[in-house]
This record gives sequence, structure tokens and C-alpha cells, in this order.
Amino acid sequence: MTDEKNLFTTMESVKSAHKRIDSLEKKVDGLTELHIAVCRIAEKVDGVAADISEVKQEMKEVRDKPARRWEKLVAQVMALVVAALIGMALSQAGL
Repeated sequence: MTDEKNLFTTMESVKSAHKRIDSLEKKVDGLTELHIAVCRIAEKVDGVAADISEVKQEMKEVRDKPARRWEKLVAQVMALVVAALIGMALSQAGL
């Protein structure tokens, strides 16, 4: 009787172990899928970060364009004023 009881106890323990193993396998499979999904998301985030960096650079160039134009305009006006002053000085000197 004890042998049968031991065998029954052992079989129940084996069944329980198999159930736990099956449960753990499902959890591992789920974690594997989660890991793959997180890796894909990380790749997309890297791509988005690169895109954002590119957009920021383009925005800086667009923002700086009017300043460059203004600087060119000011330089041309200054050159005209200097040329006019030189022309006035030369005409005053009779040249």
C-alpha cells in the first residue's frame, strides 16, 4: 500500500511539476515576444530621434536665413554710405 501511495504521490508531484513547467514556458514565450516588441520600438525611437535631429537642423537653417539676409542688407547699405561719403569728400576736394 505504501508503494502505491508513494507512486500516487510521485505521479501527482510530476503532474504538478509539468503544469508549472508549462506555465513557465508560456511566460518565457510571452517575455520573448515582449523583448522582440521592445527592440522594434527601440529601433523606431532611434529613427524618430534621427528625424527630430534633422528637423531641428533644418529649422535652425530656416531661422538663421533672415538674419543672414539682414546682415547682407546692412553691409550693402554701409558700403553705399561709405561710397557716398567718399564721393562727397572727393567732390569737395574738387576731384
